Amino acid sequence: MKTKYMSKEIGRVNQNLIFARKYKIPIILNFIIKNENQIKSKQELIHIMSLFNLSTKQKIESINIIEQKIKQNNFKKSQKYITEGLYIKE
Repeated sequence: MKTKYMSKEIGRVNQNLIFARKYKIPIILNFIIKNENQIKSKQELIHIMSLFNLSTKQKIESINIIEQKIKQNNFKKSQKYITEGLYIKE
């Protein structure tokens, strides 16, 4: 039952990706995880993306956005970060 539901949902996502590509709507593939250890590498992210009907360009854009977000989150965890727009500059 669960597998049937998941494949139905993946089919719906793929259909939306096709429409977005057809009408030139930018796509950001986002992953919701409970803790940072669930996805360990960029290769695992690429493997997850292979489940969906993404073009190479869309995959590269999603990876770049994820990498930027990781850098941003790491900076926010550092001692230099105070609040949005306010940080200690060396």
